[in-house]
Amino acid sequence: MNNNHYHIMNDWFDECIIEDNNTCDFQKLFLSYEIWCDDYVCEKYCINRMKLKEFLFKKQRESKYGLQIGLRLSDNCQNGSKNKPKFNFIDKEDYIRQFELNKKIMKIKKRLSLAKIAEWYSESQISYDLIEIVNDKLNNIFKD
Repeated sequence: MNNNHYHIMNDWFDECIIEDNNTCDFQKLFLSYEIWCDDYVCEKYCINRMKLKEFLFKKQRESKYGLQIGLRLSDNCQNGSKNKPKFNFIDKEDYIRQFELNKKIMKIKKRLSLAKIAEWYSESQISYDLIEIVNDKLNNIFKD
């Protein structure tokens, strides 16, 4: 592998990719690399699918998850097959978006739970003060 290609891929990997216990297909990682190259490198020759795939196989082998690749997808290996590989890497931006989405989902679930409690309190003729406490908690959750 050309040394320059390796450094470019390594820069992308260090800047944009993190290890994850879930797998991500090669196509998504290639798209991340392609966008990064368009934005930062401006060298179309560096965008090479096969070289990136070799690079990711090497990184996967060195990762804490190791490389478990099959000949076919039906082999059900953790990292898919040579033709359709999956890697324990994720684009940091995707990770952040997923983290923010999960945070919002948890807030909504919490709000729904507290709303249910408030509904139960009001049906049970529990004091108005208690309903106000629950309402304050709901407002605190959604301050942002």
